[in-house]
Amino acid sequence: MLEILKLIRLRTIAFTAFTMYAMRFFVVQPVLEKAGFTLQMPEGNFSLLVIAVCCLVSAAYVINDYFDTKADRISGNRPVIVGKTISRRVAIILHSILNVVAVGIAYYLAKEVHHAEIVFLFLIISLVLWFYSSRIKKRFIWGNIVVAILAGLIPLTVITFEIPLLSDVYSDIILKTHVSFAYVFHWTACFSYFLFINMLIYEINKDIYSINGDRADGIVTLPVKFGIPATRKVIIGLITIAITSLILFLLFGFTRTPIVWIYFFVALIIPYLIYGYAVLKNDKMKLQYRVNEKIHVREVRVVSDEGSEVMPTRKALDLARQQGVDLVEISPNAQPPVCRLIDYSKFLYQQKRRQKELKQKQVRQEVKEIRFGPQTDEHDYQFKLKHAIEFLNEGNKVRAYVFFRGRSILFKEQGEVLLLRFANDLEEYAKVEQLPKLEGKRMFLYLAPKKVSVQKKSQQKRDRENAEAQAKVAAEIEQEQHDKDVAENSGLFANAKNGAEALKKLAKGE
Repeated sequence: MLEILKLIRLRTIAFTAFTMYAMRFFVVQPVLEKAGFTLQMPEGNFSLLVIAVCCLVSAAYVINDYFDTKADRISGNRPVIVGKTISRRVAIILHSILNVVAVGIAYYLAKEVHHAEIVFLFLIISLVLWFYSSRIKKRFIWGNIVVAILAGLIPLTVITFEIPLLSDVYSDIILKTHVSFAYVFHWTACFSYFLFINMLIYEINKDIYSINGDRADGIVTLPVKFGIPATRKVIIGLITIAITSLILFLLFGFTRTPIVWIYFFVALIIPYLIYGYAVLKNDKMKLQYRVNEKIHVREVRVVSDEGSEVMPTRKALDLARQQGVDLVEISPNAQPPVCRLIDYSKFLYQQKRRQKELKQKQVRQEVKEIRFGPQTDEHDYQFKLKHAIEFLNEGNKVRAYVFFRGRSILFKEQGEVLLLRFANDLEEYAKVEQLPKLEGKRMFLYLAPKKVSVQKKSQQKRDRENAEAQAKVAAEIEQEQHDKDVAENSGLFANAKNGAEALKKLAKGE
């Protein structure tokens, strides 16, 4: 029984019921009383309407969990119930029963107000929820929008059966004064708009927590396609729009009684502020890893300094508790998933420090632009070529383009030849990423630095060092020879040499 309550989302049902009763007594009733009218739908029938809507909402969650079993198992943002504690067959039966109850109550209420066609609205919503869970959800952003629209219809259901009754009871007044109850619809539609934005924010924020499961299941959500930081900016933008709209809504002169103010703050303003705080507080790193009870798999591979061991998840959790650490899933896509026994705060600190070190080691690469004209002279060309070499040696990319002004577009071949010459002159320093391509009035050429340029520079440095070493050795040899010559032409050795030459001259009679 407890698992069924978890499956149908008891907390969400309570919120749905609160929303409908709040709309009836805090919005519709004050608006009607201001115009001199009263509510006509009996309290018992309205309670049945609340039950019907809650059944539709519960059926939507059941069928959603039925199709999202794989994604929920991977993401770990909520426990897997369908296929684990409740069989898939039981889930389908429960979904069918809830839909039948909702449609049956709607049919009874529609007959009470003499508008049996209203029941088709419940049938259409039931079908849309089925297709949402099975197909629409996997399409980018459309799943979030569909859920938000269906949630926005909840306040409108309050007046769906109320307005026909008001039209019947006050038919004489309507004929005499030509008064309609469209204004009730307008005010209710405004609150549907706020609930639409509220649910859209909730759905997008929920996708952040299930990003890993959605990515594995092929569901293209906003966080999957654009990343978590961009998604947070979208949520903050939606919250800003909602609060601004709310202020404008109040300024238009809605009935501002104390109980209405309480409703505004409790049901609208406070949830928006909570969403904003939660989004700003969320740590991207924390969303990437499942920890302890959030790991919903049967067995895991626990790695440590001593090695690795495959064990049941329950045993791994017990082992973590004994050691006073956490069980952290570091590789969810492995079979079985790989986990570590480590303090979670320490693990996050290590990961952040590692990312910081990697970011510091990354070379920042910029794109430098060089502009040519179709009639660029040689001096200007050589000047820009020199700058391009400097940019490439610094590790930056170069985007060179020729700008054709006016009728010069007729000579685009000259621009192409110029860019090709530019690429050829830089062949030693760069590789071509994109050949000259005309885009509007500009022809672009994209160049990237060669990786070997660093090696080439190092080789030149080594050649220079070898040349310097050889020159030094030659200088040392020359110095030794000079010292030897000096020694031979001075001192005792020089005297002995001169003496021997003098004796030879005397012996010859010179």
